[in-house]
Amino acid sequence: MGTWIKETDQAIYLMQGGYYLEKIEKRPRSNGEKTLSIVDMHQWFARSDAPGGMIVALGSQASEPLPKPIPENGVEITKAPKSVEVKEVFVIEGITSKHRAGQSVHLQVDNQLATSAPKVNEEGKWRINFRFFSQGTRNLKITIDRESVDLVIQVSLLTPQPKSLSLQGSVGWRGVNRAEDVLIVKERLAELGFDFFKPGPFVDTGMLQAIKLFQSIITGKTKLGGDGRVDVGGRTHKFLQAANAPRWMLMPIKGEGFINFEREDLSDHHDYGASWLADTIIAAGKLYETQYRKNRKDISLIPINDVSYPQGGDTPDHAGHEAGNACDVSIPRKGGDFGIHWRSNQYDRDSTRILLKALRAQPLVTRIFFNDPQLIREGLCKSAAGHDNHIHFEIGIPNPV
Repeated sequence: MGTWIKETDQAIYLMQGGYYLEKIEKRPRSNGEKTLSIVDMHQWFARSDAPGGMIVALGSQASEPLPKPIPENGVEITKAPKSVEVKEVFVIEGITSKHRAGQSVHLQVDNQLATSAPKVNEEGKWRINFRFFSQGTRNLKITIDRESVDLVIQVSLLTPQPKSLSLQGSVGWRGVNRAEDVLIVKERLAELGFDFFKPGPFVDTGMLQAIKLFQSIITGKTKLGGDGRVDVGGRTHKFLQAANAPRWMLMPIKGEGFINFEREDLSDHHDYGASWLADTIIAAGKLYETQYRKNRKDISLIPINDVSYPQGGDTPDHAGHEAGNACDVSIPRKGGDFGIHWRSNQYDRDSTRILLKALRAQPLVTRIFFNDPQLIREGLCKSAAGHDNHIHFEIGIPNPV
């Protein structure tokens, strides 16, 4: 079933089957005009069923359309792209019966389990953030309980390009905050996955959180910092425009040489981070696999654990881990398993040594903490309290390009 657009005096709607899926409300201005944010509208035309027509009902005094009813049974997709780029963060949203609130949403890609998303909310709505690391035609299946829905997404390999953000004034905390500039920054933050804010030409707490998180990443801080403001020509402005600007994303669940062993259960919420960190994990895993593990089942994969909360910020489980640029890794055991103390006789020091070397070979890795005195003497890591049963590593910053 296709989609279409309807404009009324109060809003612009994305319609399907006589109901609206999303709406953008018009906000009155002091001069009698109305304004609206078009950030979300960009995503309407990236859907697999992008709107192909529009009805204008201005001044008709017709009743406003109703939201699409939540189905009693089944699973429906309300938002999904028809094509994405490799490493581009994208969103799939949908609805199901309210009685499934709290149930997991499972995503399979090409018949392989890819992730378990956050739970169905109390309104029966669900949302998956995802990205692909290779190109091609990808077949997706989303399952809740025993109900499922399929879709196909084309993944293309394109070289990231710089993006010009022409701002007339500063945006954010105590900024000039011209409406047009706010929308430009919001659109770019949303493209990069920092979409914690409400739509509209205003600065809210979610936008300030997104700016501070972005600033923490581009300064290499593992605690949330920054002034929450994008100054014209400043460091934040330059990195927002860069082709290699960091994206905020759910960490990859598995890949060559590594496994994110908590990703099938997102209940601890420490599964989000910067794309720079995801790229580092993927590259380290590949090096570890090709140079050492070589698909042997008696040697542990690199077991990735905690990164950061879905919107960054303080976590009671860690002193840092607030900006998606620090990662914990469990310790390999003999026989191919993982999760052990370095003093145990089942600790696999040889695998851990190569694991640390694979991390140290990555250009962005800055610090590694682990308390095995032998590996410390070899210059592979440094000691830190509480790091007897896991490795902690951090990444730095590339130059903006």
